[in-house]
Amino acid sequence: MLVRRFAEAKAYAAPNHRDYASLRLFGADAGGPAGFIVGLSHFLPGGGAGPDASPTEKVYVVLSGELTVIVDGKETVLKANDSCFIGSN
Repeated sequence: MLVRRFAEAKAYAAPNHRDYASLRLFGADAGGPAGFIVGLSHFLPGGGAGPDASPTEKVYVVLSGELTVIVDGKETVLKANDSCFIGSN
């Protein structure tokens, strides 16, 4: 088992993101799983990411506020406790 205390999480810069802060919890340089990454991102109002595509599958969970996700031109608003899966590429 690998435990990551919130205070130990390292900030990282995600490409093509703006007005946000991200912490890497597991995967990549944070250790743990080799096949996926777990991160925590805080987007300020007006902040965002993309447009881009990556080979990594993604799951987003909204903890508070709202997040607008646009995939293939379709816009979906996620609210607190909503989640979505975005496939690779």
